[in-house]
Amino acid sequence: MSIESAYERAEKIMDKLPATKVCSMCGKERILAEYYRHASSRDGLGYNCRLCTKARVKEYQAQHREKMYEAKKKWREKNREAFIAIQRRSYRNNKHKYVYTSKRYREEHAEERRAYQREAYRRDPEKIKAIKLKSRLKKLKQAISFKELFNFHILRRWPYSNPEKDAITQDIMTLSEPGGSFLSMPHFGRELSIMKGHFNPDLSVGVERDTKIFNSIFKPFRKLFPGIQLVKADINDYAMDKEFDLAHLDYNGPITGKALDAIDSLMQRGQVFVTFQSQFRYGMDDFFSLEELQELYPIIYTREYRGIKGIPMTTIGIAS
Repeated sequence: MSIESAYERAEKIMDKLPATKVCSMCGKERILAEYYRHASSRDGLGYNCRLCTKARVKEYQAQHREKMYEAKKKWREKNREAFIAIQRRSYRNNKHKYVYTSKRYREEHAEERRAYQREAYRRDPEKIKAIKLKSRLKKLKQAISFKELFNFHILRRWPYSNPEKDAITQDIMTLSEPGGSFLSMPHFGRELSIMKGHFNPDLSVGVERDTKIFNSIFKPFRKLFPGIQLVKADINDYAMDKEFDLAHLDYNGPITGKALDAIDSLMQRGQVFVTFQSQFRYGMDDFFSLEELQELYPIIYTREYRGIKGIPMTTIGIAS
């Protein structure tokens, strides 16, 4: 049989099929899309519509609840690994739904949960104490692990650091007076850990405008540097009316006119170090080059290096 004749035969069969079908349960005429597929039937569709099929399944489940529970339990015990994989995949794909449902259940059944917990403690207090102790130990272990991980990445192998930038931090320490106030918008953690002891944390401020980064560093930094103030803000806006003995403004991009206003405000009292992108891309306007900055300010320090992804960066030091 040729392809053309097969198509013609299929079209004839489709023409004979009705656009609607009568459900054998409710007796209503419904379109074919409202029926499940059924391979053994003549038209390839089920005899009952979707609504009637769902109602029949729901009724059966209610009448044979124990039987279905036991069958599912046996399957889970026999296929434990497959069941766990299904549960994990379901949670991963519908995490927001699980979190919302769990939270709503706890809120709606708060009294029942408290009563159950009191009754469980009354029946076996030693068991509940052991469970609580295990939970506290797990949280303590997680806290210790987090602290170790934080110290490892922040103090020793900060992902956004490189040896050249560490050398710049050492130069800043050499060119500045110790014990003063410090305004930092650096690669957080690495610079502050190197300069710890050089500046006065009680008079110093760390600024970060990215919400995700700020939230991730806030608590750890309050533990490592209890006296330092952490501010979520744009460094240019924050530095307009501030005075610090030493400031390091670390930009991801080129210097703009707004950045110049911040530099002008800070250099009235102390030294200012500025790190910026020194390579202009097509379409960049109103940015200041190193030569233009040298004409505007008394620059006492210049160092070029490669930043993230090999982008050319420059750090300059401006005298007060």
